[in-house]
This record gives sequence, structure tokens and C-alpha cells, in this order.
Amino acid sequence: MEGLFFKAAGYTSTNEKTRDVALLAKNGDTEIITQTIKKGSAAWLSPADDDESFEFFYLLSGKLGIVSNEQGIIPVEPGDSFITTRLRESVLLKCTEEAKVLYVTNKPGCDSAARWQDNQPEQKHGTGDKGTV
Repeated sequence: MEGLFFKAAGYTSTNEKTRDVALLAKNGDTEIITQTIKKGSAAWLSPADDDESFEFFYLLSGKLGIVSNEQGIIPVEPGDSFITTRLRESVLLKCTEEAKVLYVTNKPGCDSAARWQDNQPEQKHGTGDKGTV
């Protein structure tokens, strides 16, 4: 069927460096990615270079917390989603239980996401700054 592309579940990359990040599909600048974030890790969502940037996050499994100065920690549970567009300040995400996130963006970054996950120190409450989850 023209325009339909299927990817079997359980596919693993032969590149060991990208084991926690999987690029599921790409069309132009749009990327659909899954990423596993280890328990106790933290990540920063950073403002994009332009106002046309759009990021969609859908939590498939695990638990995250969005750290908000106004609201404290906002819990994110499986089935919850959030977007970033025209983000003006960095947002901290804390992973309280190993999480798997579906991530869709028009700001390509799958390679940098793989490098970010691989370069994280083994800390219970470490932080990382890569721009996206």
C-alpha cells in the first residue's frame, strides 16, 4: 500500500550506542522517536532556536515529573502527553520510574538524544542537558 510503512515491534538497532533511543520514522524534519529514560535520571527541555519548533511527548510507560516553579512537580503517568512550542525557558523532567516516551518533533535531534543518554553519569539524581528527552 503506497504511503504506509510498517516497523515490527522488537526491532533492535545493531548500533549499541543508540540502544535507549530508537528513530521509528522520519520525513523531512519530522522525527518520531521512542526513548527510554532510566530511573533517577533527569533531562532538560530547552527552548528551540526558532518559534516554528514543535515537540510532542507521550508517556508509554513509567513515571516522570515536570518540575514547575509555580506548581511544584507535575506528575506524568502512562497515557499522559504534553507539547512544547515557543518554549521560553528550560524545563526540568525527573524520572521517578524507568520511563518509555514517544517523542515527535519537527526539530531533528535523534543523534543528539542518543549521545545524551549514553553520556549520562551513573547517578541516582543526576541531570543532563541535551535539549530534548
